[in-house]
Amino acid sequence: AESYLTCLKIVACLRCDICMCMQVRKIWQSTYVTAWENKLEFNYPDFVCCCMIDQVGVIYYDRDIIKKVDKAGCCKPCGTHNSPCPTCFDICGEALVLYGQTCCSTNLSILPGMSGVCFCRTYTILPNLSGVENLKNAIDTARDNALARCNRPLQGALQ
Repeated sequence: AESYLTCLKIVACLRCDICMCMQVRKIWQSTYVTAWENKLEFNYPDFVCCCMIDQVGVIYYDRDIIKKVDKAGCCKPCGTHNSPCPTCFDICGEALVLYGQTCCSTNLSILPGMSGVCFCRTYTILPNLSGVENLKNAIDTARDNALARCNRPLQGALQ
């Protein structure tokens, strides 16, 4: 989101980090969340001691955490972050909440970013995005197609 660039500039100024001030556009351009045919991939780079450090993550669609995805709102989806932040007025862009697993899930995923446990439901928030509704639809479609492909060989073997 364009607003994330502004957020990065504010963070760089608050840190009094001249190197980061000069590299905010590069950090912003390196930040992404992409729905592929079999996985969700994201990069939220950090900037430490004049060096940009990529923090790339991948979640395959068979993981419980990605069974439910939704646009984060003020205290929604229910049972996740229950806070107006980080999406309050979309100051730094929209956010996507991944919340399909519970604390009893057998294939837990631990992800970077804002995450936690609320009412036995674990969640992760991928912030600073734009077009989250389109991203959510792309993830849902790709996940359903990937899982259908994975289940097809089993159905053929059973017949």
